[in-house]
Amino acid sequence: MFSGILIGGWEIILLLVVLPVMLALLAFWVWMLVDCIRNPRLTDQQRLIWVPVIVFTHWLGALIYLLAGRNPRTGWRPPRRTGIFHSPALISAHESLRRSP
Repeated sequence: MFSGILIGGWEIILLLVVLPVMLALLAFWVWMLVDCIRNPRLTDQQRLIWVPVIVFTHWLGALIYLLAGRNPRTGWRPPRRTGIFHSPALISAHESLRRSP
């Protein structure tokens, strides 16, 4: 009755490894597409270029947009470090200690 439902080794690998990777790439693609459409730093002409690039090249175009087009002036930059260990006062105190004899 259920002879057609047997799952072998390759199907399990597909379900446990490939499917989550594909879903993550799809989520990344949708995130970058929405970001491109809603990004206030992009002009209309830049959007007319980036949206088809992201749509037709899928996750590769989304990765290119993340690295090159998200901020047209500077490209992608990591988030600014904040917190007690990266405060300007602590950094200047550390630099003054390094300069003192």
